[in-house]
Amino acid sequence: MAFLVLVLCTSATLKKGDKKKGKWDPVAAEVYGFGFASSFLDTLAFYTDIQLLDSAKLVNDKYLDLRYQYSYQLKDYLAEYQNKPDYVCMIFFSPDKKKLQKQYDKLLAKYRKSGLGMHAIAASDFKFKQPE
Repeated sequence: MAFLVLVLCTSATLKKGDKKKGKWDPVAAEVYGFGFASSFLDTLAFYTDIQLLDSAKLVNDKYLDLRYQYSYQLKDYLAEYQNKPDYVCMIFFSPDKKKLQKQYDKLLAKYRKSGLGMHAIAASDFKFKQPE
């Protein structure tokens, strides 16, 4: 039994070793993103334009570092300026703007087809900022 515990602890330690090598360190990159918000309590969905995310960093070339903070920026905007505090906010991102544009078009087409009201948030009203 003790041997099994030792093996499990050692294997977990080896996986953590990747972090020391820099594999999981965020790297600055040109990343584009857009926000989308909807609620189970409302038939209106909100979305932003595709934006260049200021000082964005990717982890392992595919994960947006601090992406939850970008989502909270949109959630705070909706609560404060649109009086919509109960919305679930998501951020979609990619370093490839064309790929992101396809995802953007597909998502908006799907929601428009479902009959939900769609409200675009102008870039002059909301812009993602560098997370602190």
